[in-house]
Amino acid sequence: MAMSDESKPPVLTFDELTARAELAQRAKADAHALNVLPIIQELQSTGVRGQRALARALSARGVPTAFGFSKWYHHTVRNLLLRAEAISQRKQAP
Repeated sequence: MAMSDESKPPVLTFDELTARAELAQRAKADAHALNVLPIIQELQSTGVRGQRALARALSARGVPTAFGFSKWYHHTVRNLLLRAEAISQRKQAP
């Protein structure tokens, strides 16, 4: 049984597919940042300071990175903190 043209899903261009994939990846990364941020804040409240120290503490706790790796690096922590700040600013924007 053939589908009518009206019931077929729209054909997306490469650019449209890329844009959708980027949005999905951003949403996933944002969700991960918001899940890990309270752990970082808890570590900071116990005296853990600096991105390298936070990376060591997250690795020691077994907190997975956004890609599922067990080892954190200072630049991974930096990127997560920058993402969390950007999320906060997007929420405050009119």
